Amino acid sequence: MDPASGPEQPGHGGLVRPRPGYEFGRPPRSWPVARQGVPWDGRPVHWRGLASHQLPADLIRLQEEIVARRPATIIEVGAGEGGTTVFLADVCQLALQGQVIAVERIDHGAKRAAATFHPRITWHCGESLELAGKLHTNGPTMVILDSDVYNEQHCLEELRAYAPLVTSGQLLVACHVDRKDWGMWPALGRFRDECDTFRSLPHISPTLHAWLVRQ
Repeated sequence: MDPASGPEQPGHGGLVRPRPGYEFGRPPRSWPVARQGVPWDGRPVHWRGLASHQLPADLIRLQEEIVARRPATIIEVGAGEGGTTVFLADVCQLALQGQVIAVERIDHGAKRAAATFHPRITWHCGESLELAGKLHTNGPTMVILDSDVYNEQHCLEELRAYAPLVTSGQLLVACHVDRKDWGMWPALGRFRDECDTFRSLPHISPTLHAWLVRQ
């Protein structure tokens, strides 16, 4: 998900709109803070030349969890330009296990290039809620939700649709709960009130996400 500020522009699940400053606790003074309270200025990092709108620390934690939990399938909802997708697939390649199912509404040209050179990626272009029941998973399944995180109702419906695909001992990663004024934070609270099959992993800072494991 691209949290870029400035004029509206294409992004995950629609348009990216400028928002007020982040609300993310009180980080140490030594952290670079370009927006209020978060050690990140919103600019992407790049993997194999493709943009990834993740904190480097979150990418490192993702690879740690993949190696430790060894999912057979990782579903990434809101794949954007494909940088995170290819990173996940490369980790699977190094672990000698796993495939990545990428779901994205906008058909970015870079995604086709990524799909061409990586045998562990399957792309699905379309509305995430329409695709949830059509995806074919195999074995232990992890889910990463990073689509239209501004929209509370959309986030809640995605959590309801994709959480059942997560298998026991695997992760559900809800992205961008750092922004209390965006949709994922309140949606996750409502989802946790409805569903008691997930527990939170210990918080490791910095992170932009909520890390839940299915019991």
